[in-house]
Amino acid sequence: MSSEMLNRLLGNIPDGTVDKSAGSFVYDVNAPLAVVLSELFNELEKSKDKMFVRNLTGDELTLRAAEHGINRKLAAYSTGRVHLTGTGSINIGDLFETSNKTQFRAVNNVQIENSGFVNIEALVPGSLGNVDANSISLFPVTLSGFTAVTNPEPTSGGYDEESDESLKNRYYLEVPKRPGTGNPSHYKKIALEVPGVADVKIFRAWNGPGTAKLVLLSEEKRTPSASIIAEVQQRVDDMTPINDPVITVVGVTEVMISVSATLTLKSGGIIDNARLQAKEALSKYLYDIAFVDQIVRYAKAGEAILSADDVLDYTDLKINNGTANVELQGDQIPILGVLNLSIGG
Repeated sequence: MSSEMLNRLLGNIPDGTVDKSAGSFVYDVNAPLAVVLSELFNELEKSKDKMFVRNLTGDELTLRAAEHGINRKLAAYSTGRVHLTGTGSINIGDLFETSNKTQFRAVNNVQIENSGFVNIEALVPGSLGNVDANSISLFPVTLSGFTAVTNPEPTSGGYDEESDESLKNRYYLEVPKRPGTGNPSHYKKIALEVPGVADVKIFRAWNGPGTAKLVLLSEEKRTPSASIIAEVQQRVDDMTPINDPVITVVGVTEVMISVSATLTLKSGGIIDNARLQAKEALSKYLYDIAFVDQIVRYAKAGEAILSADDVLDYTDLKINNGTANVELQGDQIPILGVLNLSIGG
């Protein structure tokens, strides 16, 4: 680029008037200028690209969206409670840990006799703080008087910072349509601003004239928690004019999908491995179509099973005890239920 710029600079000097060959005074004076101008033009090209939201990422995208009142959803901390065995004092900040080093801190001071509960919060925000029941079992720092800790219920409510893709999708949804109070884009905008809400469907007149229903899908592509649904409902109620429809906010309905089949394993295949592989593939298929495709396709379920490394073939495939596609309603998503895979005789 700098050589092209240098040629342009030298080309503006009439031939024969001065020496423009390499090493000449005119050449040496214009060479560094060509480098600076090339860098400047490169920066101008980058700036031109950044006029379009599709080319922005990170902080630049955050700032552009914020100019239009669209704020990136921040990461949220997972919360829950642990049960402690022993007698002593738990202070705010005392630590508990899972076997994979995910740490939680106590959020209140508690005096415990023999055993008791304490509320906890993940040290780091994000979905990694959502751990299964009985996963928290360690004291990274010894707590005097206590011998055991566990979490009887899963921790929940941890969400990762909104991705660039999600923020761009909300930008494209909101800015071009410039939603006014009471229209579908307005209600969807309100719901999507709540951390933990990944998508929304709107059903007008679902319960007669003057009604509308917002169906929420969580970041995990499940029905959101009761607290998230309540928060969306409150925000909608606060911003809905008196003469607008009565808005009801609900979580998506989860429909359990049972799958059974008889497997033929590859040479050296292990049935337990095959079941785990098929379960992961089927779960991913159902996850991918949530809120996108209202049909659980029989053939796609078969493809998922065949994608298992230890599976050679299958017979007698049934989905919800049938051999046809399973059709869902617009406010429903599929979730893998009972999986019964056996080896053929």
